[in-house]
Amino acid sequence: MERSEMHRIGIDRGMARGIARLVILSQIKKSRTYPYALLRCIKGHQFLGKFVSKSDVYNITTSLEKDGYIRRNARVSGGRLQKVYAITPEGAEVVKNKDRIIKRTISDFRKLIKEEFDE
Repeated sequence: MERSEMHRIGIDRGMARGIARLVILSQIKKSRTYPYALLRCIKGHQFLGKFVSKSDVYNITTSLEKDGYIRRNARVSGGRLQKVYAITPEGAEVVKNKDRIIKRTISDFRKLIKEEFDE
């Protein structure tokens, strides 16, 4: 689906950012990682890469940290201080339940669309 098509049906950055939150949490659960690696992961997705920017990734990680889903540590790499994110038990629980969350969201969308056409 092309970006213009996605805009026509109302898929926007906000929706993509919600999906990106789950993708980022999943990546951090796989292994501790840093923001640039998360950005590369997002940009590698055909859909998300078109809607989620570098600043979005940083804002999402900040939000996830404030929500208690990830924690930030620092390490020195190449003489530079680098942020490294790790998942918290609460974040791991979200990732564990992501399939249920996605199915529920899709189900809710279907109900909303059906209700719209039934009126």
